[in-house]
Amino acid sequence: MLEKIKTSSSVSEKNVSLEQTRKEFEIWRKARKNRREPIPDPLWEKAVRLCRRYSVGKVSAELRLNFKTLKDKIKKSIKTSPSKEKNQFIEVNLKNAQYPSESIIEIKNRDGVHVKIYSNKKNEKEYIELVRTLLK
Repeated sequence: MLEKIKTSSSVSEKNVSLEQTRKEFEIWRKARKNRREPIPDPLWEKAVRLCRRYSVGKVSAELRLNFKTLKDKIKKSIKTSPSKEKNQFIEVNLKNAQYPSESIIEIKNRDGVHVKIYSNKKNEKEYIELVRTLLK
């Protein structure tokens, strides 16, 4: 009976339900040999996962777990989970990149002159001199 509980409590399940987990805890409690037997890790992992959707208080009350112990398990799972670095380098291959077929060049100089140039050419080098003149 206990072996069946361990295999059915796969933590990789995306939708861990509070009601289903509560039932699994009840089955485990009835099947354990003595009251001092530790809660199996898969059940703890499900309880921790439920705390992503519900408050720690709600999960601990529904599953009849010690609030502080559950919080400690959550902290431990955060420390042991692989951390995602804040700044990761992502290489982007622009070899076959598609560029927009139309470009818009918008210029506004200090005197308030505002010019918008719409172009469907890929190379706007001919507009560089116009931009320099307007920005002077």
